[in-house]
Amino acid sequence: MKIRFIVLKYFIYIFSAILLLSLVGCPESAGEDNGDDSGSGIVSEFVDSAWGEALGSISGTVYIDGNPQAFGTVQALDEEGIMIAQERCNQTGHFTIRGLRQGTYRLVYLNARGAPFGEETVVRVRPGRFERVDLELSLVQN
Repeated sequence: MKIRFIVLKYFIYIFSAILLLSLVGCPESAGEDNGDDSGSGIVSEFVDSAWGEALGSISGTVYIDGNPQAFGTVQALDEEGIMIAQERCNQTGHFTIRGLRQGTYRLVYLNARGAPFGEETVVRVRPGRFERVDLELSLVQN
């Protein structure tokens, strides 16, 4: 009887710890974008609940003629041209699109008025990773 109680006690401790970590997360391994722009990193916080698949993210900055562009929008289009996600750039031109399945995406920049601007950028998203992509655009069209 005493052994069953000890096993049950440890089971409750382990279950409580797992539940607590699932609710609050684990910041050391979450792979959140802390603004350090250090390139690709592990992202364990996003998992597609339907398939249990780790999801990836794209992060970067939009530049036009070398100047960061604030408040535009970056859209991620799939291989068929369907918009999967979009995110507005912050005041420094930085964007992060989270929760993307593995695959190839075309990034399209929309200016503050919602008009497409510049060339599309192709990026490959890997599961559980941040992909770092800066969009370098120009006012002068080639």
